[in-house]
Amino acid sequence: MAEISTGGVLSCQGGVASDQTVTITATYSAGGITETATMDVTITRVSSIPFTTQELSGKVFFEENFYAGGGDGSHLYILNADFSLEKFGYESPNHVTGTWSNDPYGMDLNISGQGGVTVQRIAESATEMEVLLYDGSGSPSVVTWEKTVPVDPAKLPGTYAGQIDDTWIFNVDGTGSTTGAGGWTFTWTVDSGILKVLFSSGYEGRMYARANSQSSSTSYTMLKWVFIEYTPSGGFYGFPGSMDLTRQ
Repeated sequence: MAEISTGGVLSCQGGVASDQTVTITATYSAGGITETATMDVTITRVSSIPFTTQELSGKVFFEENFYAGGGDGSHLYILNADFSLEKFGYESPNHVTGTWSNDPYGMDLNISGQGGVTVQRIAESATEMEVLLYDGSGSPSVVTWEKTVPVDPAKLPGTYAGQIDDTWIFNVDGTGSTTGAGGWTFTWTVDSGILKVLFSSGYEGRMYARANSQSSSTSYTMLKWVFIEYTPSGGFYGFPGSMDLTRQ
């Protein structure tokens, strides 16, 4: 069965075995006048690229969605080696957990309170993947999952400008400061590729570097990260989301 989403995307639930040409008829009524138009379109079969468990285990992926009507629906997925997962986002709740598994048809996410989602990879580059998400109802969606990479502590020290007129300073000795959120000092370390920033308030930021960050052989020129914040006791506090820092 084919259907058109409210955003105008035509999709075929369950896929098609081969490319198919179909005729789409659309009707619009306003002011007592009805107009009808038809168009022949081709539904193209896109073969998915199977995942391997090894390339998913322990990985972190970032999905950034800017909606046409405004707003941001970004998500961060952490796929732990024990097949548990964490999903962070701007919607409520900001943090949910679940499990993940992999089979020849795609990766299956079982998210607490949200049910199951099948993820199929349909294209890939060095920095991102195009994936199809399907929760078993309605039309599947095609989104981009950005890959993340380990932060290189040797390239980090320096002064950076953020996107909201904030400044971040990372010193070689593991100290630093930011003018963001009223201004804070902090200490920083890199643990298993994750940049951990311990603010003077006791709260901790964990930053995951996006694969499309830019650097020379010695330093970052633009560090793009995704930011999760934790309380002094280690509990989840908030999901500030993505940030681009440009070296000054």
